Order: sequence, then C-alpha cells, then structure tokens
Amino acid sequence: MGHTIMVPIDRSRFGEQAIPAAVAVARQTGATVHLVRVYEPLGVMPAFDVMPLYDPEWEDKVRRGEESDLKTVAEVVRERAGVSVQHALIDGPVVDALLRYTADVGADLVVMSTHGRSGIGRLVLGSVAEAVVRRAPCPVMLVRPREGVENDVAHLLNLDQGPVFKHILVPVDGTEFAKKVISRAVAIGAPFDARYTLLRVVSPALPPGWPYATTEFPRDGVAERIRARRQLDAIAEGLRSQALRASTEVLTDTEPAKAILDYADWYGVDLIAMTTHGRRGLSRLALGSVAEAVARESRVPVLLFRPGPEEEEEEEARERPEAQALVANGSVKENVLPAPTRLST
Repeated sequence: MGHTIMVPIDRSRFGEQAIPAAVAVARQTGATVHLVRVYEPLGVMPAFDVMPLYDPEWEDKVRRGEESDLKTVAEVVRERAGVSVQHALIDGPVVDALLRYTADVGADLVVMSTHGRSGIGRLVLGSVAEAVVRRAPCPVMLVRPREGVENDVAHLLNLDQGPVFKHILVPVDGTEFAKKVISRAVAIGAPFDARYTLLRVVSPALPPGWPYATTEFPRDGVAERIRARRQLDAIAEGLRSQALRASTEVLTDTEPAKAILDYADWYGVDLIAMTTHGRRGLSRLALGSVAEAVARESRVPVLLFRPGPEEEEEEEARERPEAQALVANGSVKENVLPAPTRLST
C-alpha cells in the first residue's frame, strides 16, 4: 500500500467510523491519513417578495466552524492513533470535490463509510459512495457503520480496537478482469501477514426450462467446479511462491452475493476484496450486481477496485460471443493471470 489514505468525513459520527480502518492500515504501512470534509455553501434564502437574503458574515462563521470541527477531529486522531494526519476543508459538488482531492494528493486508498445523514454523510450506497467507487483512480474501502451512534465518540477514543486485516476473502468469477483486485488486496494484507482465500461461486447447471418444463433437479456442475478449482489453484500457487498464505474455495450457489457474505461470516473474514466495473457493476444498481450487494450487506469492510477504462473495454471484448467461441474451440488460449508482485510497504 502507498503512502496516502483519504477519509471523507462529515459532521455526523457515521462518517467518522471509517477512521479506525484507515488508521489500522496507516499504522502498518506508514501512510498519512487525510481527513477531508466537503463544504457546501449556504443557499440564498428568499425573503418574502423582496431581495433574497444572503449574509457573508454568517457564511464565513459557518465555514470557520466547519474548519474548527475538522481540525479537532484530526488532532484527536493524531494524538490517539500515533499516525501522520492531515485535514482539509474543500469546496465544490461533493463527488467532484472528493475525486479532485484524491487526484491532487495522489491517494493510494480511499476509506469511507457507506451511510450517514448530513452533508457528505449521505453516503447511502448508490449515491456518493457509488460514484466515488465508480470514478476513483484507486481502490475504495467501504465501511458499514454501526447504527445508533450519532453522538458516540468511542470509535475515536478507542482507535487501538480498529480492524486487523488477517483474513482477506477475494471472490473472483473466472475472468481476467475480476483478478485485478488481487494485488490491491495483497498490498493491504501483507503488512498484517494476512492469509488469502480465493473464492469462486459456481451456479448450478439448470436443465432446460427449469423449473417449469421439467421436474429434474439442478445438476451440480462438476466440470465447472473442477475448472474453477484449477484456475484458483494456479493463482494461489503464485501467491504461495511469494511466501504468502493462500487457499482456494469453490461453492455452488444460485445467489453469489449471499454465498460470499455467508462464507465471510462463517470463516471470520476481516476484509472482502472485489473488482467492480465502471459502467456496469455498481453503476447499474437496478441489476443488483454482486459487488454492490456484497458492499451493501457486508458486516466487514469491503475493498472495491475499478480498473481503468481500457482494461474494462478489453474485458468486454473477451465477453463477446465470437471471442468466447475462439476460446472454446481452442483457437485462443485463456490466460491465467500471474500472481501479483508483492508490493513494498
């Protein structure tokens, strides 16, 4: 992992609950935590049928109050966490302002809460958080905050109790595109001496017309499971060659997101890492993408990474029927992505 972690926060305690996760990574990597709040100027208020009301002094007072509050939070984190902390109050539309700051400081990771209530805190997945994931040039870690903690500062007072990323789950679907997140997961997990579980959820083979045209039960898709296991084993072997602990798991389920979440609960996963698409994935919530469903329901932080547009176009080309036919008949060999190089910390 690099040296700059950005954490968008607001005036609510919901946004601040992303701070412990950022601190945990910063302690292991020596990164600087940037606490960022977007200031949205006060609107001009109409005064009956006369001139609109706008008080520059009041605007300045509100802004200074925002700066003071942000500075206080930064000082608390710096003192209690023992990591380098910077803070910035920035202007503009929320998403654009955050992305601009991310680019300006060269952020290597964004850590943010997925829910809140005020200002930038309205991070309900599908709005600000979705847009940041879809457009950020770096991985985004989404943290689901605890409910009912609007006035609870325990998460800042007990930063030593932040998450420890010792077991990282990496769901992949067999495509090259889905494997892009692996090196980012290693970058976060390596300083924690984490172990990695590569997971593939295979859909059961359904008979034609199921469930209406036949009473035959779904077949278990043995061939697909074997192929999936071979693909995962090849990636895991590459990780092991770098002295990383890696295992594989293949599950059969008609609901991939639920299978991933259940596995994370059952086996004590600390972080789920997934690749997402810019135009599809999280940007098409109506289709219920697996990544979006996992990020929305997960009890543990979720690391989402969107590769660049060029890589997405390459994956879309692979998915075209003519390209798939070439792979099927052996004219084109399917590439197994080599294990990522272990990143320095």
